[in-house]
Amino acid sequence: MDTHKEVEDSIKRILWAFNLGLQLIKETGESKSKGLTKKLATRHTIHEEMVRKFRVLADTNRGFSREEMDEQFRQFRMKGRSLDLSHFIRSLAVPRGSVRNSILRKALARNLSSHQLQSLIASRQPNQKRAGRKPKVMVSDNFDMVLGRLVWSWARILSANLEVNKISNPQLEDAVKKMQHLMKLILKHSRSVDS
Repeated sequence: MDTHKEVEDSIKRILWAFNLGLQLIKETGESKSKGLTKKLATRHTIHEEMVRKFRVLADTNRGFSREEMDEQFRQFRMKGRSLDLSHFIRSLAVPRGSVRNSILRKALARNLSSHQLQSLIASRQPNQKRAGRKPKVMVSDNFDMVLGRLVWSWARILSANLEVNKISNPQLEDAVKKMQHLMKLILKHSRSVDS
């Protein structure tokens, strides 16, 4: 449980960003030019990326309405805990409406960090195509060793997730076991290069 002051401070910070977003929308209209974003960031002493995020936060189509904000704040006060601004920013990845509101309610009820909220959002959209950053490609004289380290990392992440989650599809479970076997094989051969 947060103290009353912590809840109110969180609400003030979120409202500050929301109101600044409204002001930024008024100042920029439909324009999204880089020069203007930079000028606004300097004028309001915030980072350029925050100009973009605060605009979306207050956007009537993609962000939140004041009524939606007030409903979230009512939940904060009722539960005696709050989310922070980063929760609201991350929730913008979900289209406006009941799904987003439901995710924020779960984050509040389960006391999720903003990173955990992001994982929850990603788990609800597992089949997105062309999402995320372009993978960084490494150029190496000893790619076998690089590959071994990469597969070791994947195996570790997979193992940690399988410890806390159950696979319900038997065919998928079989495929994962085969993949784990192949990972062990790759690790065995990449270690022989290491020695």
